[in-house]
Amino acid sequence: MTDADIDQRGHITALRTKDGHVIEGDLFVDCSGFRGLLINKALREPFLDMSDHLLNDSAVATAVPHDDAIHGVEPYTSSIAMSSG
Repeated sequence: MTDADIDQRGHITALRTKDGHVIEGDLFVDCSGFRGLLINKALREPFLDMSDHLLNDSAVATAVPHDDAIHGVEPYTSSIAMSSG
């Protein structure tokens, strides 16, 4: 993505790629992480640091046994509270 088309309401209507393609759509999800290509760059929404209000600002990721062949691959990430919080 090199640029985004924004309508008069401030909504993204299309994305432009570096090879000249235009991708139109009704819903765009910004998966660019901290780069914030859609949220920060295209929509000019500032990053609001809320770390002074958060009790916890970290997470531990670990693999758990899961048989993808039998159960399939889950299209989401589970966040489950353990006994220690």
